[in-house]
Amino acid sequence: QAFIGLKQIDNLENYSKIRYDNFLFYVKNIKNNLLKLSDEQFVSNFAFPLVLNNKNKVVEKLLENNIECRPLIAGSIGLQPFWIKKYGKLSLKNCDIVHNNGLYIPNNQKITIEQIKQICDIVNNLNGE
Repeated sequence: QAFIGLKQIDNLENYSKIRYDNFLFYVKNIKNNLLKLSDEQFVSNFAFPLVLNNKNKVVEKLLENNIECRPLIAGSIGLQPFWIKKYGKLSLKNCDIVHNNGLYIPNNQKITIEQIKQICDIVNNLNGE
């Protein structure tokens, strides 16, 4: 792992810049986006986070188009099976919103602007429903 990591160090600045540019494109092009940035922030994330009104339809359409997506973080601890088994179901209003509506869409140094536009179109077309 160290060998691979050391070989990738030379690419770090370029990859981070590409991911940042992708992130800014998402921020600008996803409607009803909750993320706000100041001019001083630099973000080189592995995925773009969303909280959607219509997550299941968006996920279905993304997968139909061979676009991978993931749940946002781990969701609510109070809704995780291990927690429910040990303590019972715990409802936490804001955590439940993230758990039920949170989603990561892809951001990496190999994704193209055309692919990001396609993702934005899918999210924007379905999230208003």
